[in-house]
Amino acid sequence: MKRIPKQEYTAEFKEQAVKRADEVGSIARAAEELGLVEQTLRNCENHSPYHDERGANRHQ
Repeated sequence: MKRIPKQEYTAEFKEQAVKRADEVGSIARAAEELGLVEQTLRNCENHSPYHDERGANRHQ
């Protein structure tokens, strides 16, 4: 079975994705809109300076 290469996203894309999650109020909804796995967006959020500015764990 072939392994699927890991997708890499730019810092700008990650920041915009985190902001989108904040706008819609749901990581799951934003991930679906962007075609991401929800955990990928959570990881982006946890490593985002924008996340630190607005407060941690806002989307539970």
